[in-house]
Amino acid sequence: MPQSSLVNVTHIRGLVLSLFFRSEGPQACFDELLGCLPALTHLALDLNVGDDSSRIFKPFIEAVLHHIRLRRFICCCARVNQATLLRALSFVHDERVYLWCDARDGSNVDFVTGLISDAKAGRNVWEDGQPICRSDAGAAAA
Repeated sequence: MPQSSLVNVTHIRGLVLSLFFRSEGPQACFDELLGCLPALTHLALDLNVGDDSSRIFKPFIEAVLHHIRLRRFICCCARVNQATLLRALSFVHDERVYLWCDARDGSNVDFVTGLISDAKAGRNVWEDGQPICRSDAGAAAA
């Protein structure tokens, strides 16, 4: 896709496997991504987080949240991985981080098929995600 096509992209959703968490330099990866998407303010990532991912997950999330331009970061996961992901996110105290769990039966739906199914069913990670942390003012208003 030409760079000029990416200039106005404000929302993007992608898939990240546990293997990525082990790669060197998540900060460089996100710096490059946001450099290519100068208008990006909302990032949703489908995360395949295993029980062993918590210790390597922190630098990954910190790399994402380093970018103050992001207004919302949504961590998407299969319902069966919700508890593991919440444990991995326990260090996060940032109101921009949301959690969206896929309630479909089974976790073997491939990414693209899942996106199509979500669109057809009216599921929207941007609106359906739940904040994992709220300020006192936000909690009082809720």
